This record gives sequence, structure tokens and C-alpha cells, in this order.
Amino acid sequence: MAKKDYYEILEVDKKTSAEKIKVAYRKMAMKYHPDRNKDDKEAENKFKECAEAYEVLSNPEKRSLYDRYGYEGLKNTGVSNYGHMNINDIFSHFSDIFGEGFGFERTNNFHRVNRPSRGDDIETTVEITLEDVDKVSKKEISYNKHIKCKECKGSGCAEGKEPSSCPSCHGTGQSVQQKRQGFMVMQFSSACPNCKGKGSVISDPCKKCKGKKKILKKQNIEIKIPAGINSGQIIRIHGQGEEGDYGGRNGDFYCQIIVKEHPFLERIEDNLFLDLPVSFIDAILGTEIEIPTLQGKKNIKLEPGLKNKTILIKGVGLPNIETKKRGNQIVNVIVEVPTNLTAKQKDKIKQFSEEINQDNFPNIEEFCRKLSEK
Repeated sequence: MAKKDYYEILEVDKKTSAEKIKVAYRKMAMKYHPDRNKDDKEAENKFKECAEAYEVLSNPEKRSLYDRYGYEGLKNTGVSNYGHMNINDIFSHFSDIFGEGFGFERTNNFHRVNRPSRGDDIETTVEITLEDVDKVSKKEISYNKHIKCKECKGSGCAEGKEPSSCPSCHGTGQSVQQKRQGFMVMQFSSACPNCKGKGSVISDPCKKCKGKKKILKKQNIEIKIPAGINSGQIIRIHGQGEEGDYGGRNGDFYCQIIVKEHPFLERIEDNLFLDLPVSFIDAILGTEIEIPTLQGKKNIKLEPGLKNKTILIKGVGLPNIETKKRGNQIVNVIVEVPTNLTAKQKDKIKQFSEEINQDNFPNIEEFCRKLSEK
């Protein structure tokens, strides 16, 4: 999904309190709720955008980083990849909000106490050079990931303690409400607000994870980048995202590749383009000149009397990511005329111009001939 301003997504400003942000998220989530927008992909994407915005703005640390540095400040902070997340997982992720009247019964009863849930995906970016694109390369990436707390072995409880049954829902994880409409009594089921639908509460939390069962820890992963990859393409590594809960599988790790600009070469598909400025002296007399390629420096010969032209060097472009066949390098030779001449230099050029005639300029001569015939 294209990134937008999180405050704009939730229709709030930077001074909005945490409580009002929660209210704003609930309002937007209701607006784009899947039950109200059947088979509407745009609404689904907006629903996911709202979830991502709320995760960041409802977390004081992430919000502070976002306010100071924008999206760059959130790199490796464990922000969930909602673009790849299942809608039901989003409901489960924010069960404390969706349980307040959204009705889990209406959404296929997806909320069950301690059900296996898939871990969140992790998304990051890595910059590479054109030289990296030219061959298969490997990059080691450091990122933060929530892993099971070793102190409490993922229970969230202090040593020797266990979670206790929620006194509000008696361990069911659900709160049942009845509403009368005329002669009928309607029954609605939602997540228990006390235990957030988990069915249990932690009275004596672990000192290490403070009852969250997981801690944020730095991880290192090596990714293999195929030759010929394009900027913006994403490499997916299964199972390297956040750990799942209650036996659920881990999320995935997504790495978006950003190819940095090269100081000389411009990439268009598998071909490389180079603008090569040469002096008018070299253009007149001819020369041999050294140019950069991704395979090292290469000498090319410029014939005397050179005009602005294009030189094709076959097979030194980038490899195609699918066919592996290499593109070409196209050299645009640009003849440069001197500027900022001194009076002495101008005099010498005038003397030179007096020593040559129209025969030295066949194109000008042909133009003048055609012009005189009119």
C-alpha cells in the first residue's frame, strides 16, 4: 500500500490525545469495516491503512519516532505489515476495540479463546548499488523482532505463577449482552473488555516482559538478492516475521529493495546509459577515452571529426532477472564547447577560423546552398 500521513488517515492532528486517536480509529474502522463494504478492495485497503496508522499513533514510542523522523524513524521498530495481513488477524490484533459492539458472531465467529494465531509480518527496506544488481549479492540486515520471553517461557507470569481465569467472563473470553427490540430479545457476543478476549488475566506479571509474554530483540538475517533485481521489488522470507501465538505459525519477512542512483550510469530496464562529455578539440582530432562500466573501465575510440553521437557497447548492461541475458550500455557522446574564454583565447580562435573555410563545414555549406536556391 502507498504510504500516507498517519494523522491524515485517521483524520486527526498531531496534538490529538491518545484516547481521541482510539475513538478516531474506531470511527474509521467502522466506516471501512468489511461487513459494510462487501467485496470492496479499496475499502479493505483503507481498513488496513487505518490499522497501521493506529498501531503507530497509539504507541507513545512509535508515535514519537514518527513525529520526529517520519517513516524512516519506524524502520526496524516492529510495525506490522498490514498490507499482507489477513482481515481476521487485524480483528484479533485489536480485539479490545472490535469487541466493543462489532460483533464477532457476525464475522464468522473468528474470535476464540487462545486460538492459534499467525504472527505479524515484518517489513523493511535495504539499499543496494547498481554494482550489486550486476551480480547475485548477499546482505545482512539487522531488525527488531518480538520473541518469546525466556524469563517466563512465554507465560507472561512471574516465576511460579500462572494466568488466572478472567473474573469478568469466567474464562470464556466473551462478553454476552442482551438488547430488547420490541417483543424480541437480541443477544450479542463480543470480546471481554477485561481480558481482551483471552479468557485469562495475569495478576503477577513477569518482570522481564511485564506480562507481554514477548520481548523486542535485535535479529540478524542474511538475504540473497538475485542479479538484475529492480528497485521496489520485494524479497519474501517465510517464517522470519513475528512469532505466532498459541502454536500459530510465524509471520513472514518482507524486504523491499531500493537501488541507489549511480554517479554516471542511468538504468532503463536492462540497459545502461552514460552521458559522455568530450572537448571540441578531441571531437576534431579524435582520441581514445576511458569510460566507466559495471565490469570496470573500458577504452573506446573516438574518430576525428566526431559529432554528437550514440555508441552502443553490447553485453555490458545489467542481467535480466528472469532470462539472465545482459542488456547493453549506450554512450551518448556530447561535444562540449568551451566557455569563459579569455581575450587571448578568443583571438587565437579567430585566427584559427580565418585559416579554415567552408569546405571544413560540409553541413553548413549544404544548408547555405539550399537557402540561396529559394
